[in-house]
Amino acid sequence: MTAVETSTAVRALDTLARELAERHPEIEVWPASTETIRYGHDAGTAPRASALDRDATPDGDTSGPAVAFPTSVEQVQALVRAAADLGVTVVPRGAGSGLSGGATAHGHQLVVSVERLDCITEVSPLDEVAVVEPGVINAALNEHLAPYGLFYAPDPASWEISTIGGNIATNAGGLRCAKYGVTRESILALDVVLADGSLITVGHRSIKGVTGLDLTSLFVGSEGVLGIVVGATVRLRPIPVARKTLTAFFDSTEAGTNGLGAITLSSVRPSSIEFFDTTTLAGIDEHSGSDLRERGASLILIEIDGYGIDEQAADLVAALTRAGGRARVETDADAVRLWEPAATRPGLPRVSLVHR
Repeated sequence: MTAVETSTAVRALDTLARELAERHPEIEVWPASTETIRYGHDAGTAPRASALDRDATPDGDTSGPAVAFPTSVEQVQALVRAAADLGVTVVPRGAGSGLSGGATAHGHQLVVSVERLDCITEVSPLDEVAVVEPGVINAALNEHLAPYGLFYAPDPASWEISTIGGNIATNAGGLRCAKYGVTRESILALDVVLADGSLITVGHRSIKGVTGLDLTSLFVGSEGVLGIVVGATVRLRPIPVARKTLTAFFDSTEAGTNGLGAITLSSVRPSSIEFFDTTTLAGIDEHSGSDLRERGASLILIEIDGYGIDEQAADLVAALTRAGGRARVETDADAVRLWEPAATRPGLPRVSLVHR
C-alpha cells in the first residue's frame, strides 16, 4: 500500500473502533497499539517480526492491528458487517499457532479472534459427530470425548494448543493422517460468516452425505479468505481397543525409504508413521542422550491400532524385515519414551523424537 492508502486505511480503522464502541459495547475491542502487535502474526511469521524490529509487526508497523473478541455468532456477523461498511480488512484468528502466515495482520486491519467461541455444543455418540465452535482447542475436544469412547482424529503438531477453527483454516494434518486422513476428512459441515456478514451452513450431518456441491471442502484449507468459520460438525471415531509401537532400523537413509514402500505395499494401515534419516537420528542423540544412531542409520517409527493388533504387528514386522529392516514391537514403556517428550538425562532440554 502507498502512504496515502495506508493513512486512509488507518483512519477507517479508527472510525470502526469508535462505531463498535457506540453500537456494540458488548463486544470487547482492543484498538490498534503496541499491545496488539502479538496479534499481527502467527507462529510462522513471528520470527520474521522479531528480525525486523522487536516492536513492529511483520510489515514494519509500529502498532499492531485492532482486535475484536466476539463471544457469539451474532457478534461475528456484526463485526464483519461494520468492517465491510467502512472498507476495513478483516483477518480471522484462532490460537495463532499456524505456520503458514494465514493469521498475519497489519496495523490498519481488524483481527477477529475466535478464541472465546470455545463451546462444545453437542456430542452425538450414535451419529459419531460433535458440533463445536471454532475456538475449541483440539486437545480439549478429545478430553471431552474420552468418556464417550470416541476421539477426533486429526492431530497436528500443535494439537495441545491449536483450535479446531485454525485446524480447519489450514487443513491441518498430523501423524495420524496416514490412516485417518487430514482435517478435511473429519469435517462434515460448517457454519460460516461471509464477507457481507451473512451466515451460511454447508455440508451434511451424516457421514454418508452425497447430495449437492461439496462446499465444505472448499472452505477447509482456505485460511479464512472465504469467510469466518463459526461452527463445525466434526466426524468422530471409536477410540481404538489397542495400540502398539514398532521400530524398524535400516543401514542407510535410502534403505529406510524402501521400508516406507514396504509398509504401503503391506496389508497393514498404521495410524502413525514417522521417518528419521541419519542426520536427524544423530541430532536427537546429541540432545537427548539416546543411542538411536547406534541401532541404525535411519528409523521408521510406527504406531498401529485397532482389532487384530498382534496379527497387524506380525505382518508389518515381516514386511519390514524383507525390506532389510531390523523391526520389532516396542514395549509400552519404550513406546511412551519414543513418542512423547522426555529428557533422558538431568539438565538436558526436553525433546521428543516425534512432536504430536
